Amino acid sequence: MQNALKLIASRSASAMSEALDCIKAIRAKSPIIQRRYEHVAEIALGDASANWTQAERELIVSHLATSDEAGTKSRAVRLSDDDWALAREIGDGNAAAGIRLALRGFRQ
Repeated sequence: MQNALKLIASRSASAMSEALDCIKAIRAKSPIIQRRYEHVAEIALGDASANWTQAERELIVSHLATSDEAGTKSRAVRLSDDDWALAREIGDGNAAAGIRLALRGFRQ
């Protein structure tokens, strides 16, 4: 996750400050790191001036879907159609590892 945040901080002017704050939160072992990351990822993926490559998008999106021993976690993140498709691919790939990514689309 820290590598993704460093990438975001270096490429997205819109998300730089939030990404750096999230890195600090990781070092401080904050209980809301995941929520902070989701916010940063949403800003970064929406930043048209960042010009993310496919590999960079995969790195950013890969940290959105997590679960732990305590059970299921729900995440609400806005994604473009391309990022939505990428998240679905990552979810399908993680199914073999026992990680299930349930995506629900909200279209206008």
